Amino acid sequence: FISIAISLAVVFFVLSGESLDTQEVYTQYFDSYPATLNELNSEIDSRDMLPFKAYEREAYEVAAEGFRRQFETESQPDLQFYYAMSLLNSGNNDAEAMLQLENLERDATKYQPQIYWYSGLLLLKMENVAEAKNQFKKLIDHPAKYKNREAGAILQKLEKI
Repeated sequence: FISIAISLAVVFFVLSGESLDTQEVYTQYFDSYPATLNELNSEIDSRDMLPFKAYEREAYEVAAEGFRRQFETESQPDLQFYYAMSLLNSGNNDAEAMLQLENLERDATKYQPQIYWYSGLLLLKMENVAEAKNQFKKLIDHPAKYKNREAGAILQKLEKI
Protein backbone atom coordinates (compact mmCIF):
# COMPACT_ATOMS: atom_id res chain seq x y z
CA PHE A 1 0.00 0.00 0.00
CA ILE A 2 2.79 2.43 0.89
CA SER A 3 4.62 1.76 -2.37
CA ILE A 4 1.43 2.49 -4.34
CA ALA A 5 0.94 5.76 -2.47
CA ILE A 6 4.55 6.78 -3.10
CA SER A 7 4.24 5.86 -6.79
CA LEU A 8 1.09 7.94 -7.14
CA ALA A 9 2.74 10.87 -5.38
CA VAL A 10 5.73 10.69 -7.73
CA VAL A 11 3.47 10.54 -10.81
CA PHE A 12 1.43 13.49 -9.53
CA PHE A 13 4.61 15.47 -8.83
CA VAL A 14 6.04 14.75 -12.29
CA LEU A 15 2.80 15.63 -14.07
CA SER A 16 2.27 18.83 -12.11
CA GLY A 17 5.91 19.79 -12.69
CA GLU A 18 5.48 19.30 -16.43
CA SER A 19 2.53 21.68 -16.51
CA LEU A 20 4.43 24.36 -14.63
CA ASP A 21 7.50 23.98 -16.83
CA THR A 22 5.58 24.26 -20.13
CA GLN A 23 3.83 27.41 -18.93
CA GLU A 24 7.15 28.85 -17.83
CA VAL A 25 8.74 28.09 -21.21
CA TYR A 26 5.75 29.62 -23.00
CA THR A 27 5.97 32.79 -20.92
CA GLN A 28 9.73 33.02 -21.34
CA TYR A 29 9.67 32.79 -25.14
CA PHE A 30 6.37 34.31 -26.23
CA ASP A 31 6.40 37.75 -27.72
CA SER A 32 3.90 39.35 -30.07
CA TYR A 33 4.61 39.06 -33.76
CA PRO A 34 5.46 42.56 -34.94
CA ALA A 35 3.45 44.37 -37.57
CA THR A 36 4.59 47.50 -39.24
CA LEU A 37 2.24 49.17 -41.67
CA ASN A 38 5.13 50.01 -44.00
CA GLU A 39 5.97 46.33 -44.31
CA LEU A 40 2.35 45.41 -45.02
CA ASN A 41 1.30 48.28 -47.30
CA SER A 42 2.58 46.75 -50.53
CA GLU A 43 0.47 43.64 -50.05
CA ILE A 44 -2.74 45.08 -48.61
CA ASP A 45 -3.32 48.31 -50.55
CA SER A 46 -6.88 47.36 -51.44
CA ARG A 47 -7.82 46.12 -47.97
CA ASP A 48 -9.22 47.98 -45.03
CA MET A 49 -6.24 49.01 -42.91
CA LEU A 50 -8.14 49.43 -39.62
CA PRO A 51 -7.44 45.94 -38.23
CA PHE A 52 -3.74 46.31 -39.06
CA LYS A 53 -3.64 49.70 -37.38
CA ALA A 54 -5.40 48.23 -34.31
CA TYR A 55 -2.88 45.37 -34.28
CA GLU A 56 0.01 47.82 -34.46
CA ARG A 57 -1.48 49.73 -31.48
CA GLU A 58 -1.76 46.39 -29.61
CA ALA A 59 -5.57 46.60 -29.57
CA TYR A 60 -5.67 42.89 -30.31
CA GLU A 61 -9.35 42.22 -29.61
CA VAL A 62 -10.39 45.02 -31.98
CA ALA A 63 -7.90 43.77 -34.55
CA ALA A 64 -9.14 40.17 -34.24
CA GLU A 65 -12.73 41.21 -34.88
CA GLY A 66 -11.71 43.30 -37.90
CA PHE A 67 -9.55 40.52 -39.35
CA ARG A 68 -12.31 37.97 -38.75
CA ARG A 69 -14.83 40.09 -40.68
CA GLN A 70 -12.41 40.68 -43.54
CA PHE A 71 -11.29 37.06 -43.61
CA GLU A 72 -14.91 35.89 -43.96
CA THR A 73 -15.24 37.83 -47.21
CA GLU A 74 -11.66 37.69 -48.51
CA SER A 75 -9.67 34.56 -47.73
CA GLN A 76 -6.10 35.88 -47.68
CA PRO A 77 -3.13 34.41 -45.79
CA ASP A 78 -2.15 37.85 -44.40
CA LEU A 79 -5.62 38.31 -42.92
CA GLN A 80 -5.75 34.79 -41.52
CA PHE A 81 -2.25 35.03 -40.04
CA TYR A 82 -2.89 38.36 -38.33
CA TYR A 83 -6.31 37.13 -37.17
CA ALA A 84 -4.56 34.18 -35.49
CA MET A 85 -1.87 36.45 -34.04
CA SER A 86 -4.51 38.86 -32.71
CA LEU A 87 -6.32 36.00 -31.00
CA LEU A 88 -3.07 34.65 -29.60
CA ASN A 89 -1.94 38.05 -28.36
CA SER A 90 -5.26 38.80 -26.70
CA GLY A 91 -5.19 35.42 -24.96
CA ASN A 92 -8.95 35.11 -25.24
CA ASN A 93 -9.33 32.28 -27.74
CA ASP A 94 -6.35 29.95 -27.92
CA ALA A 95 -8.40 27.15 -29.53
CA GLU A 96 -9.45 29.39 -32.45
CA ALA A 97 -5.90 30.73 -32.81
CA MET A 98 -4.62 27.14 -32.98
CA LEU A 99 -7.24 26.23 -35.59
CA GLN A 100 -6.22 29.19 -37.76
CA LEU A 101 -2.53 28.33 -37.45
CA GLU A 102 -3.21 24.69 -38.36
CA ASN A 103 -5.18 25.79 -41.44
CA LEU A 104 -2.41 28.16 -42.47
CA GLU A 105 0.22 25.46 -42.01
CA ARG A 106 -1.62 23.22 -44.49
CA ASP A 107 -1.66 26.06 -47.05
CA ALA A 108 2.15 26.56 -46.91
CA THR A 109 2.21 30.37 -46.79
CA LYS A 110 5.10 32.79 -46.50
CA TYR A 111 4.44 32.66 -42.75
CA GLN A 112 5.45 28.99 -42.46
CA PRO A 113 8.33 29.48 -39.97
CA GLN A 114 6.24 31.86 -37.85
CA ILE A 115 3.39 29.35 -37.89
CA TYR A 116 5.70 26.61 -36.58
CA TRP A 117 7.02 28.95 -33.89
CA TYR A 118 3.71 30.24 -32.60
CA SER A 119 1.99 26.85 -32.95
CA GLY A 120 4.77 25.30 -30.90
CA LEU A 121 4.44 27.94 -28.20
CA LEU A 122 0.66 27.68 -28.14
CA LEU A 123 0.87 23.90 -27.90
CA LEU A 124 3.17 24.34 -24.90
CA LYS A 125 0.63 26.66 -23.33
CA MET A 126 -2.00 23.98 -23.95
CA GLU A 127 0.40 21.40 -22.41
CA ASN A 128 0.68 19.33 -25.59
CA VAL A 129 4.43 18.74 -25.33
CA ALA A 130 4.70 16.05 -28.01
CA GLU A 131 3.07 18.20 -30.70
CA ALA A 132 5.00 21.27 -29.58
CA LYS A 133 8.24 19.35 -30.08
CA ASN A 134 7.12 18.43 -33.60
CA GLN A 135 6.46 22.07 -34.45
CA PHE A 136 9.84 23.20 -33.13
CA LYS A 137 11.58 20.42 -35.08
CA LYS A 138 9.82 21.55 -38.28
CA LEU A 139 10.95 25.09 -37.54
CA ILE A 140 14.58 24.04 -37.14
CA ASP A 141 14.40 22.13 -40.43
CA HIS A 142 12.88 25.10 -42.30
CA PRO A 143 15.38 26.91 -44.56
CA ALA A 144 14.40 30.39 -43.31
CA LYS A 145 16.10 29.77 -39.94
CA TYR A 146 13.52 31.94 -38.15
CA LYS A 147 13.92 31.56 -34.35
CA ASN A 148 16.16 28.49 -34.80
CA ARG A 149 18.25 29.11 -31.70
CA GLU A 150 15.19 29.66 -29.56
CA ALA A 151 13.50 26.52 -30.91
CA GLY A 152 16.66 24.50 -30.17
CA ALA A 153 16.80 25.87 -26.63
CA ILE A 154 13.15 25.02 -26.05
CA LEU A 155 13.64 21.48 -27.37
CA GLN A 156 16.55 21.02 -24.93
CA LYS A 157 14.34 22.18 -22.06
CA LEU A 158 11.52 19.89 -23.15
CA GLU A 159 13.83 16.88 -23.18
CA LYS A 160 14.23 17.36 -19.42
CA ILE A 161 10.51 17.15 -18.76
